[in-house]
Amino acid sequence: MSDTRSQASAGHAGTGTVRNGPAKVSAFFALGGIASLGNFYTGIAWVNPGVFVGMAMLCALVAIVTGTSGASEAADCRRRKAGRVQRRPRRACCVAGAAVMER
Repeated sequence: MSDTRSQASAGHAGTGTVRNGPAKVSAFFALGGIASLGNFYTGIAWVNPGVFVGMAMLCALVAIVTGTSGASEAADCRRRKAGRVQRRPRRACCVAGAAVMER
């Protein structure tokens, strides 16, 4: 167990980088959805319940998308470090007349 902790924190001590940022953003939006539904307890949400339920649903959707993208990025990073997958070259595509780099 301590071996896993030392591997997880290797190279990140004192650098000020955020570890697993997408998970933190996902947790923030999940708590925002819970807080939005918690307004029904106080009574303020009963004035216009559609807004608060919609806000909770939007927070849940953002939390799911953010957490899923963070999980796939972490898996890709682990594979790259293990040398199993090479980073795909970027290719240019045209969207509405503007050149956009795509991964």
